[in-house]
Amino acid sequence: VAMRGPVGSTFNVRRSTGSRDARAIDNFLFQVDYYLDLQNVVEEDLKIKTAAMLLEGDAVAWWRRKMFDVENGDCTIATFDDFRKQLKGYFMPVDAERQTYRMVANLRQTGSLREYVRAYQKLMLDVPKMPEKDKLNWFIIGLQSWAQADVERSDPKTLEQAYVAAERLVDTQRKSYTETFKPTRESDHNGKEERRDRSGSSFQRQTGGRQFFRRDYNGPPREVTCWVCGERHEARVCPKRVRPTGQANAARAIEASTS
Repeated sequence: VAMRGPVGSTFNVRRSTGSRDARAIDNFLFQVDYYLDLQNVVEEDLKIKTAAMLLEGDAVAWWRRKMFDVENGDCTIATFDDFRKQLKGYFMPVDAERQTYRMVANLRQTGSLREYVRAYQKLMLDVPKMPEKDKLNWFIIGLQSWAQADVERSDPKTLEQAYVAAERLVDTQRKSYTETFKPTRESDHNGKEERRDRSGSSFQRQTGGRQFFRRDYNGPPREVTCWVCGERHEARVCPKRVRPTGQANAARAIEASTS
């Protein structure tokens, strides 16, 4: 809900619905306390009424019962601290802190390093009283072996220094990945194909001084010239070509039979 701030500004405070989520309860009380300080509210009764105005759902039902208990003299809520203790005592899980410590101890890096850092930072919000040394040690323990060795090499003294070392490692990984998969210069295949197309349909290649034409040639018949005598017949039937004795005898026999 938008609350009026100084100089006409507004301040958004999320209502408390009676959730038993430890973080949601702490966040609600922190925002209310911050707003009261921002507005310079000093009267305890006004502080309690302001906080009660931001309740809804099960939290409203709880407050109505508490007001009834106060009227009957069963409990006393005279200050905002009393309100805070009553709200947390009813909605806050009894072992909330222990559960968070267990989650910290069980957290392991199973995906990317950045995802692990974000998850650990989120858990730290729920254990503000955990000793700094414990925060640092649990963070390093949860890292995969390769990341753990790299972070330990930087010898961090605080959790923030360990975060910096981990983020530096993430940047190094990203830079290495970018360099490894950097796109190379485009190949010249298209240009070669274009030059090959420009040569026409009678594309030919040279091999051993002889030309081999494409079989799909559709142009006019080519003139055949003997490379032995220069006449218009194929060299393989040229009478002037020197042949082995067997082939020469066979050729003379053919000529005799046709004459």
